[in-house]
Amino acid sequence: MINLLLIKFKSVIFRDYSELEILDLIRILNGGCLLIYYLFVLLPNFSDFYLPVGFISPDTFYYYPKSLLFSFFYTDYFMYGCFFATIFLLYTFTIGIYAKWSLVLLLPLHIGFHHANPFINHEPQPLSNLLLIITLFLPIENIWAVKLRHDIFPVLSKSKIRFILWMLLVYFSFYYFFAGLKKLPDPNWLNGSSVGKILSWPYMAKENFMTHFFKIPMVSYFSTYFTVFFEIIFIFIVFTRFRKLLIPLGLVFHLIIGLTMDVGHLFWAMISWYPLLLLTHTRGREGNGFFFLFLSRILKLIQKQA
Repeated sequence: MINLLLIKFKSVIFRDYSELEILDLIRILNGGCLLIYYLFVLLPNFSDFYLPVGFISPDTFYYYPKSLLFSFFYTDYFMYGCFFATIFLLYTFTIGIYAKWSLVLLLPLHIGFHHANPFINHEPQPLSNLLLIITLFLPIENIWAVKLRHDIFPVLSKSKIRFILWMLLVYFSFYYFFAGLKKLPDPNWLNGSSVGKILSWPYMAKENFMTHFFKIPMVSYFSTYFTVFFEIIFIFIVFTRFRKLLIPLGLVFHLIIGLTMDVGHLFWAMISWYPLLLLTHTRGREGNGFFFLFLSRILKLIQKQA
């Protein structure tokens, strides 16, 4: 049984995916993850996030300027309507029914909806919005869609799609890299106590057995250094033939964060980027060959300008 599961896992992770399949995976994951976040996080806590009685309402913080969008989305019936409209549009976008048209309607509502309360406009949100905007301009594969669609944007060539995907992978890698670098000056990350201290903060930690487990000094010590190591080393592995091994490692990494810390939809936002690691080599070159080729072209452009 275990061997059969391992074989199936290998056939899914290590088979070659086309560029359009990867784009489709990104669309399904991002739309589906946002849909889950709306249904199970935002909608049940609607009054806490948007009504004046909520504990993180801008009215609570008199020194914080009230968002104009907050006063506009203030009425509960209107907000519930926006909720269900957003959920419906995410649903149609995710399963591929009129995906482009639903995304055109969804984007302004979705972005404005999260800017209505500045206290939930956290770091993962721009990552999801970026993927949604990019998906708007990229083709959508018909293999995994419920219904065929007509794109409202010109079809891109395979080479252009591949270049865009590689640039997204470069961006994703630098996101991790600089997240790790910014932790280095912090003494709590250097002495291995950061994870334990974060999980001791009531506004960040979730009260469950995993939270208490990761507050154990030795576990906190290991997980603190592993976090910094994983974020910094990510960029050096992602352009090699071993990058697919980062998929299960990254999913477990973010799952543990999501189960122990209240970080919004960080887990959902991050895993939407992981299909980029399914990119295959081109013309017999490894991913690192492409990376160095890309750097060499940038250096040539700089030399020409000089």
